[in-house]
Amino acid sequence: MKSYAGDKDEKPNGQAKESASVANDAAKKAEEKMESIKEEARSEMKRQQKP
Repeated sequence: MKSYAGDKDEKPNGQAKESASVANDAAKKAEEKMESIKEEARSEMKRQQKP
């Protein structure tokens, strides 16, 4: 998984572990939502291409 707010075990950017964890969890959820939207769009495109 990508890390967006520094490592959860260290503080490379001065943030607390919890902040990094919360940011990474939010980013992961956003990525999953984006993938879901992409899949929905693909399905819609296929549906519209049918004669």
